[in-house]
Amino acid sequence: MKFYFILLLLGIGMWSTASADAVIFSSEREEPDLTLYQAEKNSQSYEYQKLKGQTMLIIRYFPEKSTHFEFFFHKRFELPEFEQARFRVKVNLPKPAQLSRFSLRLRDRDNEIFQFPCTLTGEKPGEQTLEFEITSEPGIKTWGAGEKGNGRLDFPVVLHGFAADFRREAKGEGAIGIATVTMERRNKAQQEQPLEVSLETGNPLSLLMPDSPEAPQLRFHNRGETLWTGEVKYNVQDVTGSPVADDSLELSLPPGESTEIPLAAPERFGVYYVDVTVEPREKAAPPLHRIMQFARLVPAGPTADFSRGFRFGICDHPERYPLAEQKKMALAAALCGVKTFRCDIGWQTMQPRPDRLNFRTFDRIAADYSEQGIELQPILSFVPSWAVDRNKPLLEPDFKGGWGCPRAEAVREFAKIFTKRYRGKFRYIEIWNEPDLLIFARFSGEDYVELLKNAFLAIRDAAPEVKVMTAGFTRLPGRGRITSDPDVMVKTIRDGKGYYDIFSYHGHGMFWGFANGVLGFQRLQRQYDNITPFYATETAVSSVNIGELAQAETLFKKLIFAWAHGAVGYNWYNLRNKGSDPRNSEHNFGMLTHDFQPKAVYVTYNMLSGTFQEGKYLSEIPMNGKALGYCFKGRDGAILMPLWKETRNLKNPLFIFQGVSGRAERIDIFGNISPVSVKNGVILAEAGGQPATYRFPDMEKEPKMAGEFFESDFNWIMYPGKKQIFRGTLRNPFPVSRDFDLRLELPEGIRSHSRNIAVTLPGNATGEIVFPLESDVGFNLIRGDLREAVLKIHTSGLEKKLFYPVCSSTSFPSTGFRKEPNFVSDQVEAVKILVPSEPTSAHLVWSGPEDLSFKVWGCHGGDSLKLKVEVRDDIHFQPFSDTAKQPDGDYVQLFLKLPEQDGYWELGMTKSANTSPQVVCRQLPHAFVGHKEKIEQTMKIAFDRDERQKVSVYSLEIPKESIGLDSGKAGVGFLFNIQVSDNDGEGRESLTCPSVDFWDADQAFPVHLQ
Repeated sequence: MKFYFILLLLGIGMWSTASADAVIFSSEREEPDLTLYQAEKNSQSYEYQKLKGQTMLIIRYFPEKSTHFEFFFHKRFELPEFEQARFRVKVNLPKPAQLSRFSLRLRDRDNEIFQFPCTLTGEKPGEQTLEFEITSEPGIKTWGAGEKGNGRLDFPVVLHGFAADFRREAKGEGAIGIATVTMERRNKAQQEQPLEVSLETGNPLSLLMPDSPEAPQLRFHNRGETLWTGEVKYNVQDVTGSPVADDSLELSLPPGESTEIPLAAPERFGVYYVDVTVEPREKAAPPLHRIMQFARLVPAGPTADFSRGFRFGICDHPERYPLAEQKKMALAAALCGVKTFRCDIGWQTMQPRPDRLNFRTFDRIAADYSEQGIELQPILSFVPSWAVDRNKPLLEPDFKGGWGCPRAEAVREFAKIFTKRYRGKFRYIEIWNEPDLLIFARFSGEDYVELLKNAFLAIRDAAPEVKVMTAGFTRLPGRGRITSDPDVMVKTIRDGKGYYDIFSYHGHGMFWGFANGVLGFQRLQRQYDNITPFYATETAVSSVNIGELAQAETLFKKLIFAWAHGAVGYNWYNLRNKGSDPRNSEHNFGMLTHDFQPKAVYVTYNMLSGTFQEGKYLSEIPMNGKALGYCFKGRDGAILMPLWKETRNLKNPLFIFQGVSGRAERIDIFGNISPVSVKNGVILAEAGGQPATYRFPDMEKEPKMAGEFFESDFNWIMYPGKKQIFRGTLRNPFPVSRDFDLRLELPEGIRSHSRNIAVTLPGNATGEIVFPLESDVGFNLIRGDLREAVLKIHTSGLEKKLFYPVCSSTSFPSTGFRKEPNFVSDQVEAVKILVPSEPTSAHLVWSGPEDLSFKVWGCHGGDSLKLKVEVRDDIHFQPFSDTAKQPDGDYVQLFLKLPEQDGYWELGMTKSANTSPQVVCRQLPHAFVGHKEKIEQTMKIAFDRDERQKVSVYSLEIPKESIGLDSGKAGVGFLFNIQVSDNDGEGRESLTCPSVDFWDADQAFPVHLQ
């Protein structure tokens, strides 16, 4: 069972009635970027400068040009949870008095924005501290969260920014300085837990490396004033949940003292989770539960000089963090083998006015990463307001936010200035970010192509060696909820030819979504005769819902696939989690947690960089559609062969590779190496669900793939009471004749009168193997009943096991619906997220079964087939009455494939606000096409919505005769599938289907009428 890591801090750091001020923001410590609303229009600007010996954030303004100023920070200043708090803002107020009110703004996890005003009398200019008393339920008017706004601070909460109102009579240029923001929590009286727990590895990133001085330790510190006594329980697990250590002890610790408990250093590379529970003997103090993590690895870096060949990159926003953390991030990137750092230029910060340039922030970032041997990969984006082309109106006027299109001359001038200044520090530059999203581009595809051309010409003139990349596109063409021009990708490829060197693509999410995106835009490149290399400049998947192990596996698959399909580099997004909310998808893309603990994906990135850095792609290996495999040559000349399976009918297909000379070894996703047996120049390579790399250190050419060791297309779906045949082909991988013994081990309820087979095969020959099977009449595997058949194959010096997951056909009874549903879909593996990965879509990412899941019951009686679909959905929304558009709302699609029919049935069910429930035949077998309307009229549909339970129930009755389901076909059974789409009012956001491809009959599920 996979161990899905969730960081818990329960009971730690409980505050008493009052506490010391925590510094939230200090302009002396950091100078974060911010956005001033309509700064150019209102003649407003900001800068950081010394004022009376102290650095302050200075906001400059002209009161007669506006009624107020307002701004938000780009950095997330996350606040500790509180019930009551007092915020103190140290400011320098102008003289004469120009401001009537100064407001603090906070933003919660749903992007609900809260404004807390402080009235200014004007009697006291100069330095002073403004105080704000705030509760977690302030009961004030808010904005920004839409329907999720509830007037309550839902944590995590961040400091959003500030606003100030001008006095009506105020005139002339003015300025206010902001120095610090501190916070004092004033929660209800609660006994503080005096015991602090931490994990010490001797490394700031909780890494165990070859030069680590000692094993990891649990450290306990009594910060209280009395003796602490109690019980400590702890266990250590790896990412799969396998135990490494489990112990408990009684602890007695005097005040102010500390003690350490050494943990055995794990032998294998990987990430490890330390789960600690502390129970104080004095029950007045709360218990403490904490999970911490560390990793064991051999660091792939830092290494000197820029990368050669394929680029291993990372994305992040270091400017949003304190300076000390910025350096720590650069170190973390270097240690795991990052050689390219993709970062924002921040044009609006670098050139806030036409006549003013500020390189300080970017200079610091460049220095931090250059010091670690990491090359920058800048993104030219985020236009200052003065440079926006006002002749090009912003698209989608109802959309809040987003960037306008910059003027041509401003683009050319700034691109030239930036390129000349930083020439030699970067070799690749990206022109804009995600122009297919409104949040980044409120302009058309034609405007983007013009922007791209102007930037290209300026950069090519300033530094001919620099490679210009298009902006990274989030997905293939198509209108989404936040797309201004659905054809911007097509227009870029078609009309931008000659004005970029490399095409940039993102494609966040799971592996196949990314892979299909790559293949899709490459078709467009061929269509428009503009074939260039591409760069996966920002692509990842959040660990929310899928866990850390699947996140690490996704990195491996996406990076290798991208490289093998023409990519010049791959950047994971992002280095560090943006926040600490385990439910927020945007918070959990990082390779490190927000507090710098390594995740599984960090160790996998380290393995990939350490193994493949400066390697060369050679070829794709044909794997019969059951697996993906590729060949590379490592920097040391070794042949590298990454493999993973893509079949659901077998856990571990084995492939024969011949022509192997010397040694062979297998490297798992964390860098653990195990020897592979080589016999007569042959190895059997397992393509498992978890990717692995086979390495041949003594070979110059790739080994030859000679087929699957035992190949079978049997799907192991058992029909109760029926006879079936498990048939396959056994290949002798060796050049000489061999005797093979095969033994089939079956789960209870399945029989075979021939479980043992002995066969002799000549060298490199094949032989058919047949196992007759029969299942019990009552054989019916319910959900969660995981069984498997095991095929053992033995020959001299070799024994292998193949594992086949077993499932059963489901029955539609004649006595009415069963108590248990026939099908259930409530796991993340079945969900396809359709919204792009960007902040304004975070609330639309699937958050669990309550967001979208379903159950299906089927039965039959007399002349009818009956189906009941129960959809759990927090918001039912179907705005379309046009049947062609209805799949973009809340929608149910049913797939039926009946024996002897040419084609399949696709039925659609929905209920809109203005119509009765509808069922339509979206697809029919060939013989029924001319009778579509008549067939639809024979079907009966009902719909019911329980708003309290958030459940929609669709009931459908289908006359058997109308779809050709006669007794003969019913006896054989048929194939069934279902797909449910979700739209909460902002466009289709996700769909769930038990199979990868809803329309593929080979992936549908067998049903028999009982």
